[in-house]
Amino acid sequence: MGVPTLVRHHHASPHPLDLYGPAGIAERVGHLLAGFEWNLAEPTWFTLRVHEVLPDRILHFSFPGPERFRRHFAGEEERQSREIWSCPYLTVAAEILDHKLPVLVFRVDERPHFSIDAAKLEQRGLVAGA
Repeated sequence: MGVPTLVRHHHASPHPLDLYGPAGIAERVGHLLAGFEWNLAEPTWFTLRVHEVLPDRILHFSFPGPERFRRHFAGEEERQSREIWSCPYLTVAAEILDHKLPVLVFRVDERPHFSIDAAKLEQRGLVAGA
């Protein structure tokens, strides 16, 4: 789909959109977005948030739609583990690989949505997952 299509389909949303990538992704996205004329930018447009995942830290950048997607450095954080994002339902881990250029590989782990009382299943003669 690509970043331009992603932006075109999401630009009018009031919700930010996060993009994670390897070192240099924010610069590339900035150049890509600068290749368009954003003369009709509206105050309600979304902000694209780009996160560069490095071995020891994560750099954060924002590209606010109302500012015609100009890049702003938004801080950095120390990277404690492979995990780069989480919510109550899942976690996302990333590893940097060499694919003749740095790329990220992602692993998504879903957290349990509910718990099953194994004792009650056994009492009723049921088998979990059956």
